[in-house]
Amino acid sequence: EPATPTVTPTATITPTPIPEDPKASLGEPARKNTLDSGKSFGIDQSGYDDGNTRIVVANGAMVLTSYNAIGYRGWRLTTSLPKNFYLEGVFKTQNCSGNDQYGIVFKAPDYTSGQGYYFGITCDGRYFLTRWDGNGSNRIINPTESKEILAGPGQTNRFGVWAKDDRILLYANGKLLQEISESALSGDKFGVF
Repeated sequence: EPATPTVTPTATITPTPIPEDPKASLGEPARKNTLDSGKSFGIDQSGYDDGNTRIVVANGAMVLTSYNAIGYRGWRLTTSLPKNFYLEGVFKTQNCSGNDQYGIVFKAPDYTSGQGYYFGITCDGRYFLTRWDGNGSNRIINPTESKEILAGPGQTNRFGVWAKDDRILLYANGKLLQEISESALSGDKFGVF
């Protein structure tokens, strides 16, 4: 009697690409600051004002106002992050133009020196990364134009930093802007400027 052939189905594995937007692939955040108060940033109801920058937390937002265009960066830090993290912030500009800057501070070693990495966006649609350490301010990524950044006043940009060991990935509105290898600073404080 002839043998009956058998067919054994084989599974085809189709890899699912990880979405470019870390927010879509990482799930719910381990921590989220809804800015119900400024307590985690050391700001009470009267706010903070050093004559150059005013910072107030109200209505679920932190409002930073720079009094003068003098190249001064007002910043505020909060509690620590683990070594590897994804940190994201949503920023809405008001009066903003040209080289006016705002952004995220991360891997800061302490609350007072101002040292750390500064991932910033300019109001004319460029991004940059600066390292401020014991030797001063060092530009790691020069201001670079990106179509992913919404330029000008009244715009809302969501941008983030994904730190993985010595890799730093920079995102704007869910799109990867640039990846670099950088491990000079290892602080655990973060905030905004």
